[in-house]
Amino acid sequence: MAFPSRKDASRAQRKSAKKHRPEIIVIDLKDHVLGRAAAVVAKQLLLGKKITVVRCEQLNIAGTEIRNKIKYLQYLRKRKLTNPTKGPFHHRAPS
Repeated sequence: MAFPSRKDASRAQRKSAKKHRPEIIVIDLKDHVLGRAAAVVAKQLLLGKKITVVRCEQLNIAGTEIRNKIKYLQYLRKRKLTNPTKGPFHHRAPS
């Protein structure tokens, strides 16, 4: 039984790499709930798929506006007990 040469093995690896391109999924989030949509997107990303999300502006956020604002402000207020300058840092989105 003959073993494949290194050159043949690398050629076979390149061919198999071309076959295993990540699957691209387009998700329309109009009228979906934020948390459930985030869970689905996160799972697909962990599986190695590429995700494109469209119509995010029309996403539903569960709960009242005041409750969601309070939850977000509590998240921003979190600091480390020993030295607040060491994090956690909550960066704002550039847009």
